[in-house]
Amino acid sequence: MTNIQDLQPIIEAYTPVVQILAAGICISIGLYLFTEWVFHITGIEKLLLKFLGQRAHIGKDNLPKAIGKYIAVFVFLLFLRSAVDRAGYPEIEQFLSRVVEYLPHLLLALLITFFGIQSSETAYNIIYNAVRFESKKTATLLGNI
Repeated sequence: MTNIQDLQPIIEAYTPVVQILAAGICISIGLYLFTEWVFHITGIEKLLLKFLGQRAHIGKDNLPKAIGKYIAVFVFLLFLRSAVDRAGYPEIEQFLSRVVEYLPHLLLALLITFFGIQSSETAYNIIYNAVRFESKKTATLLGNI
């Protein structure tokens, strides 16, 4: 049977790790909620909904919520990397460092793709509706574009 005093060094060694992870979870949730609040208060959420309509979604989440989740996961990974380093697992810490370096590039690629698709659909709708009217002015306008 293991005595509690035998576990004392292990508990003391991993207490900072648990504290770092708990802080990471709390800060990540706070940033997620803060990001959603900022998008809502500043009116960016309504603006995106007005311009993009129901297409302003990534998966099942609307764009501000998806960005908030992304930020929360990114911040949590920073804390997780620190906790893993503190626990003494350098290989996992190196892997997490590479993941953290990659994530901003992934977000940028997703946003470029998302807004590229939205702008191409908008351009299609403008051209489609303009050609539907079939006037000389419309043809001239489209020719100049």
